[in-house]
Amino acid sequence: MKYLTRLFFCALSIFLVSCQEVNTTDPEEALDHWLGINPSEEVTPINAKYWQSAHLFKEYTLFMELDASEEWIEGFISQNSLRRGSVDMHVNGLNFPEWFMAGQPEGFVPYKKDMYDVSFYLIHKEEGKVFVFESQW
Repeated sequence: MKYLTRLFFCALSIFLVSCQEVNTTDPEEALDHWLGINPSEEVTPINAKYWQSAHLFKEYTLFMELDASEEWIEGFISQNSLRRGSVDMHVNGLNFPEWFMAGQPEGFVPYKKDMYDVSFYLIHKEEGKVFVFESQW
């Protein structure tokens, strides 16, 4: 019985420690939380706003501006099965950061994972610019 009590308290401690909210505007920290990578010659975060819930399921909302190589962009599109889509800048309850690109500026192509997902990616391959709005609920 003593063993089960200790095991219960250890499991509870791990659970409570792992459930911490993340709220950052640090681009490098946001990139790490989002993709688990550090900035490199291939991808550099410029601006970010990242929030992650303290819940076990890790809901999050991300706004990010990236400078990225064309090779990195192509890989990102392929890995995430992104397709050309449309942008909805009027997602209920969200306030887009001032630096986040509004609308669809010239040369940027909108991408989405599927038509039902509110997340979107504005990509300008030639300039190596990516604006990300991603939300997981």
